[in-house]
Amino acid sequence: MSGAEPIPKDIKAYVVYPWWKRMLRLRARDLPRVVRKLRGLAVHDDFTDIYRAVRPFTMLNHSRARALYDGVRQVVAAGVPGNLVECGSARGGSAALLALTLKGLAEPPQSRTVIAFDSFAGLPAPSLENPDYELARHWTGHCRGDLDAVRAMLAELGVADLTECVKGLFQETLPQRKPGPIAMLHLDGDWYESTRVCLEHLWDCVSAGGIVQIDDYGAWAGARKAVDEFLAAKGVPLTRLGYVDPSGRQLSK
Repeated sequence: MSGAEPIPKDIKAYVVYPWWKRMLRLRARDLPRVVRKLRGLAVHDDFTDIYRAVRPFTMLNHSRARALYDGVRQVVAAGVPGNLVECGSARGGSAALLALTLKGLAEPPQSRTVIAFDSFAGLPAPSLENPDYELARHWTGHCRGDLDAVRAMLAELGVADLTECVKGLFQETLPQRKPGPIAMLHLDGDWYESTRVCLEHLWDCVSAGGIVQIDDYGAWAGARKAVDEFLAAKGVPLTRLGYVDPSGRQLSK
């Protein structure tokens, strides 16, 4: 990836666990998730086709992708007003998943839009506000998605008309591009400052009954710190954070 220095092998091994290490780390609360995944692999449904289509373009695992899919269906069925907003899209796979799920539901065309915010230049350098800075700094410039390639992929999957890509750092774009009411918010910014600025600008836009999914809560200490601080300031108990998998969390506002 252009502009990104190689991640040291020991650092990469620490973050990207092989499957057998992940299995050893399973806890009791992971068992329902594993059962759902195995059932999902055995039973073919709409999600199966969508996940298969976007899998080459996303780092989301089956559990977090399924949670996004179920979340979209939930807010649409409940009539929660607003768009679907994603902060941190990389190669666009999860944005495509949101749009494909939306497209398959019985709503008037163009009633909602998927708005994907990303630098499209890779992860920015983390600040010292990140407790795991020494680990995080090696990922600067990685997870990069080319904007033209993302738009081409969305067009190929037939959802270009349902999506809008906003290029730039969150600190610069969120104050300028107001997304309106939000029915579902997907945060995948990794670092403390990226997660915090998204919450500060977008939390109040999330409609009652809307869903917020945080991709990196269990993976990066910076994202977890930002979420914990922000929810505490808003008086939202951390017990409201639903467990998706060791990294992901989801809550209904």
